[in-house]
Amino acid sequence: MTEFPRLACGLRMALILGGCASPLLAAAGTFPLVFEDEDVIQVTGYTYASSLATLNLSSPLLCGSVGTAQTTISQKPVYGNLLFGNYDVAGNLTQTFSGVAKLNYATAQPGFKIEGDGSLVCYAVSPAGVRKPTRDLFMSSFDTPAYDSAVTLRVVELPNEGNNYVYKYYLDVSVPTVAGATQFQLRDGFDKTLFNPAVVNWCETNPGTTSCPGITNSTALIKTITLAAGQSYAKRFIVLRQTVSSNTVLPTSGSFAVIAALFVPESIAEERLDNNVAAGFGSLRLPADHQHQSDEPRRAG
Repeated sequence: MTEFPRLACGLRMALILGGCASPLLAAAGTFPLVFEDEDVIQVTGYTYASSLATLNLSSPLLCGSVGTAQTTISQKPVYGNLLFGNYDVAGNLTQTFSGVAKLNYATAQPGFKIEGDGSLVCYAVSPAGVRKPTRDLFMSSFDTPAYDSAVTLRVVELPNEGNNYVYKYYLDVSVPTVAGATQFQLRDGFDKTLFNPAVVNWCETNPGTTSCPGITNSTALIKTITLAAGQSYAKRFIVLRQTVSSNTVLPTSGSFAVIAALFVPESIAEERLDNNVAAGFGSLRLPADHQHQSDEPRRAG
């Protein structure tokens, strides 16, 4: 394993990218990438310029921020048509993530390993939106996790002519009591070939609520949750997205339509990991407290 330290011009990736002197470094081909202890995912191409590594991936790498970045190096994971984080009015992904501390390149079996500086958290998930189940290789079904934050996604309304082709879902977020000041982050993403990036509506409300009670948002769903010692958090986010057309067919398996992730700082060593990510498809998953609503999202901007 060869470690390339951070230099004045950014990350030195000499063996693959041709050295740090080049203002724009790029490569194609497929090779493995690992972020921290996440599962291996495949990179199909990348560029590096102005301290930003843009990674084209064969499966999603979902990232969030749980603190203030201590490094100037950034990464931009790109997976197909997924918009996860900020995007422009045309539906182009603009989200980048700072906080890359180092990038190691293994020469024996070519591949990269990225490490964050503590502020950057990333989850490797399958194309179906599944993260690895546990931190360790095995966890007994009789084990009770010492700390277990979670996000669940429940699809409660599918698009149809009567609701103006709106897809409605709940994100229920639960964070147990923290021992000290801690920052979490919730992010939501979607396939832009299925949903109109400019037409979305979401709100944060109390558990059990089935419609937005007041002010709503028409931007990317990014919620930073800052807790003091002794505090916990339990909220529901109601999201409504409009399909790109009346003929849009949502996948029922294999690949997700929408996905959400609750990012947890490394200082909290959760044993269970899969329930920090939740995906939605083209089928209903109704919670007990749901009552039929016919809401419409508003246009962004």
